[in-house]
Amino acid sequence: YTVRPGDWLAKIADQFGITVNQLKTWNNLRSNYIYAGDILLVSQPNDISDPKPNTPDKTGQDKVKTYVVQSGDSLYSVAKNFGVSVSNLKKWNEMTSNTLYEGYALIVNDAQPSSPVIRVEDQGDQYKDNQSLKHTPYEYSYHIVQAGDSLETISWQHEIKVSELKKLNNLTTTHLTVGQKILISKVPTQEKVNIEPTEVTNANVERLLDIARSYLGVTKYSPEHRALVDAYNRIYPKPVGYSLTYDDDWCDAFVTHIADEAGLSRLTGREVGVERHKNIVKNKGIWMGLTKPKAGDIIFFNWDGYRNGWGHHIGIVESYNNGLITTFEGNTTINDSKRMVARKEFAWDSIYIQGYGRPRY
Repeated sequence: YTVRPGDWLAKIADQFGITVNQLKTWNNLRSNYIYAGDILLVSQPNDISDPKPNTPDKTGQDKVKTYVVQSGDSLYSVAKNFGVSVSNLKKWNEMTSNTLYEGYALIVNDAQPSSPVIRVEDQGDQYKDNQSLKHTPYEYSYHIVQAGDSLETISWQHEIKVSELKKLNNLTTTHLTVGQKILISKVPTQEKVNIEPTEVTNANVERLLDIARSYLGVTKYSPEHRALVDAYNRIYPKPVGYSLTYDDDWCDAFVTHIADEAGLSRLTGREVGVERHKNIVKNKGIWMGLTKPKAGDIIFFNWDGYRNGWGHHIGIVESYNNGLITTFEGNTTINDSKRMVARKEFAWDSIYIQGYGRPRY
């Protein structure tokens, strides 16, 4: 099948009556990204049919069972329906976050062959929405070293630099042993928990963060993303007279919309352009530069590491603890995810952070 503009894996899988996991396996895909013009196998190579539903395989294992994600589903609800744990769902489907996409085929039983990749959370299987935590829970992904593996092959397989692998694992040598567990990813949980900042915040900040947190997992082109764009466009006057489209970058639209919804955009400024928004913050006299941030601060990034350069990205600070910040950001990614709203973590003075704005909440 030749991929056409507007296609995605779940859509193609549904069209041919197969699962996304089968598509990825047959085509050696390591992510869900496909591009117009790609040619995909949509039936099992060599015309070998799958076993019939009630036919056990040679190992005596049950056939892989899948469930197609519906609107409103969460990992917790799917796990509960099938009597399994969230951590097992994530392991069987090689997931690094708790975000689900409508139409995605989830494996819901333990019938997969052993995988060299395992994923775990450090604080249990599931958190409740708005649960308050004084720490940042992480989701870890590990690669279990197989015969023939090297740091170079692992780095290529997981799209991470060898130097980053060595730093993540405190490695002083390139020697690996079969069965060794190599950390390949550490990201803050994407659950809608409240990571408490060190300092006390006021009601306005708490409202802003609660609203931002509720958007975790919203992906580009989803109904929620389109509603966000539409809501931004309904407010006049529009900054520089520009109407946002669904195809545009939307990190600043996310920040502006959250402030609009909280009734605080008069304090934060309204924009869809990061550099213009930075100038608004400076003109309001709330630019703090690179100083230890507080919850509710507006954070500005430059991906080239130029503190005085053009602003490339923007977000909202959720918490500051022990030199690390968590942020809410739109139009970002977690590993190989779609563009989405996600929680990220940085050192507060990372080379990529230009500075912070502190609205008078």
